[in-house]
Amino acid sequence: MFGVISYMLFQYFIASLAAFRASKSAGKLSNKLLISSGLSAVSVISAIGILLGYGALTYNPSGFGFDLFSGNVVPSILLLVGIVVASLIWFEVARYIRKKNGVDVSTIFKEIPPE
Repeated sequence: MFGVISYMLFQYFIASLAAFRASKSAGKLSNKLLISSGLSAVSVISAIGILLGYGALTYNPSGFGFDLFSGNVVPSILLLVGIVVASLIWFEVARYIRKKNGVDVSTIFKEIPPE
């Protein structure tokens, strides 16, 4: 169960961090986007803390914590870290290949391509 919950929270946390980064260049909406991304990151961190705290308090063979931490915590955490590492490697390889072809990947979303 920890795996499924952690994947959902992980994706939401990455989205809130992306919104936080996008708030720097959002123009008029930058303050609202900054506030909402900060609140969403805090809510995810709070949800993780409550989940892990409650799981630790109820860790016995008939409690919620036993089901939550039933031997799959280490593989789940390794998978989450592996997803981040693999995506960073994938991006760098794609950027290198595109750079060899003469395409600057950093300007893809900064300017409108010619028709």
